[in-house]
Amino acid sequence: MQVKLLTKTENILDTMYVAARTCYSSESPIDIWDKKDLKIQEYENSESYNQDTCEKVKNIYEKEQAKKFKLIKRVLDSGHLSIAENISFTFAIEGVSRALLAQITRHRVGVVFQVQSQRYVEFKDGKFDFVMPNSIITNQECRDYFYDVMDRLSEAYKFFIEHGIKLEDARYVLPNACTTNITMSCNLRELMHICNLRMCSRSQNEIREMVTLMANEVIKVEPNLKEYLVPNCERLGFCPEHNGCGRTEGRKWLRLRKSFCR
Repeated sequence: MQVKLLTKTENILDTMYVAARTCYSSESPIDIWDKKDLKIQEYENSESYNQDTCEKVKNIYEKEQAKKFKLIKRVLDSGHLSIAENISFTFAIEGVSRALLAQITRHRVGVVFQVQSQRYVEFKDGKFDFVMPNSIITNQECRDYFYDVMDRLSEAYKFFIEHGIKLEDARYVLPNACTTNITMSCNLRELMHICNLRMCSRSQNEIREMVTLMANEVIKVEPNLKEYLVPNCERLGFCPEHNGCGRTEGRKWLRLRKSFCR
């Protein structure tokens, strides 16, 4: 499995900052955008700007970004998440199973998928890559049986193609384990939601690994977002699942504790 961030919204913090300020300012978003780096522009445009003042400008920039994120954090932590919809990411995802595809495509709000087609892409000589779950890998008897099944399905697929069956019909014998490639775009709000659900330890290993890689790609370009690209228990402070992993308190116990503290 490989995940790569292809494109993103430029100036992530600046864009969310302007979106947040638009709601609470008498100024237009254009004016807010033009003024957002005014201090830095004054330094850069001054006659005294040189290599010695470059470090000072860098420090000012970092302070300004921290100031912007403080507002963004206050808005997001208040549950006003619409500003995150202005930010988008596009990922290239390689070598994931069709079983994973069925799970990730359940996320539909603000998400776009392009998937490698089994109707038009033929597996040469019937050989296809596949994903084997860890529970099967660690069981030698089951692992051997799994390989045997994959070989038989590969032979069946090849047999149908050689006998003139169209790809779109021959693919019916291909398993959930068969790999595919995806180009996926989503806005930040939905990416946060995906991470909250799919990074949970109760999520299946493969999709948890993929979403973790996606989160890491985003954190590389914008470290401030790290605290939002986490499983639900880290965001909420308790586990919302009916049967949690024990990492944090469950919601039932939390309600009981609150009732005792009244």
